[in-house]
Amino acid sequence: MQKMTLKGIGVQLFISSIIYAAVILLLDKFIFGTYRLVLIFPLVNYILGLILCCIGLVILFLAFTKIRKAVENEKLVTSGIYSAMRHPIYGAWILFIVPGIVIINGQTLGITIPVVMYVIFTNLIKKEEKVLVNLFGNDYLVYREKVHAIIPKFNFK
Repeated sequence: MQKMTLKGIGVQLFISSIIYAAVILLLDKFIFGTYRLVLIFPLVNYILGLILCCIGLVILFLAFTKIRKAVENEKLVTSGIYSAMRHPIYGAWILFIVPGIVIINGQTLGITIPVVMYVIFTNLIKKEEKVLVNLFGNDYLVYREKVHAIIPKFNFK
């Protein structure tokens, strides 16, 4: 029986993403070197990128606070940020932090990085979720049906 770990598919996701990002950023530098992605004016890029990064960092903090204890006790976490998204650590990077950094730097081709990260994530997450189903059975299956993987779903009832 496999055990829960803090790293999950994170290492594979980030190595793959970093390799792709390096290639894209080099292409961006040499092909689009003088053309930058600018929303209205550079200050808007900076502010929007900073807001996205801050949201991502808050999500990371909330997720790590919850998941660290859960892994130690081999418990399924479904509360807090985990009630809005099943994989908030990956979501923070894919939806907020990486796009924020790309927008701040104005990297034209960089806007493809979060899209490719999401594609890699959807392929790799199957392994991690198989472990979670083995550990938590029907509880995880019910949770997976109710909560989206990385796109937050908020229930305002």
